[in-house]
Amino acid sequence: MSISSAIWFVVTGLIAFFVFDPNETCTMREPVTWDEAERSAALQSYEALDTPREADFDDLARVGSET
Repeated sequence: MSISSAIWFVVTGLIAFFVFDPNETCTMREPVTWDEAERSAALQSYEALDTPREADFDDLARVGSET
């Protein structure tokens, strides 16, 4: 997975859980219910599991954890 794909994956995941309202702070959405087979198929389709480490992504994760 390239660094841009990883960023897209993280950002879309965050958007799925938070709703931005300019008049209020961020609020949580209702929990998404997943069928385990559907969830597993989605993860496999990203082709991101069990891939080699990427230095760019590790750097991005480190910077994010420090903020």
